[in-house]
Amino acid sequence: MAEIQWTEYAQNDLFDLMEYLQSKNPTAAAQLFALLQQRVTQLLDFPDMGRVGLVEMTRELVLTPSYLIVYQHHGADIAILRVLHTSRQWPLGE
Repeated sequence: MAEIQWTEYAQNDLFDLMEYLQSKNPTAAAQLFALLQQRVTQLLDFPDMGRVGLVEMTRELVLTPSYLIVYQHHGADIAILRVLHTSRQWPLGE
């Protein structure tokens, strides 16, 4: 059975994002979290639905115009690597 795994970086990204949005607009935070859950679950059936990523062997799924999910898939398994605001420098160090 396929699995979704979240890296520590991705977990921290998500926590920081939700904490920030919750303080500004709890309704928007809940809506974005629900959308994120839906889109990540869709990756199990459609692992190539994100665009080819800027980092080799990654894909990037646009969550909203402001946020993207960076992930890899290995067979049926999905690894969520990062959840990033599109204004952030990605990949890091370039």
